[in-house]
Amino acid sequence: LRRAVELGHPAGAGFGELVEAAKRGETPALSALREGGRWLGMALATLTHLLAPDRLLLGGGGVDAAGSLLTGVVEEAYRACVQPYLAEQLTLGRAQLGNDAGMVGAAAMEPCA
Repeated sequence: LRRAVELGHPAGAGFGELVEAAKRGETPALSALREGGRWLGMALATLTHLLAPDRLLLGGGGVDAAGSLLTGVVEEAYRACVQPYLAEQLTLGRAQLGNDAGMVGAAAMEPCA
């Protein structure tokens, strides 16, 4: 949201309003969403290099609201930054639990002490 305001999007708007503006093709909102998606894709590539997971799932309210406007950019940046042999072994997709994904994941965790 901060980046969108820097690019000319109205201050005080929420993420949902940003996504709607991006869907209408408004340049500041679309540019900020794409920039955030590129950063997220690069971060996921870095995590893949460090941890070599076999699956990465994107979820939560922001992903649900933005849909392919965000996930397409994330995947493109991810594929551009990750080592191909690691990408071949990995599934990158969307979580099926939507905005409840974090809550369900936290409930499934074992105590670490």
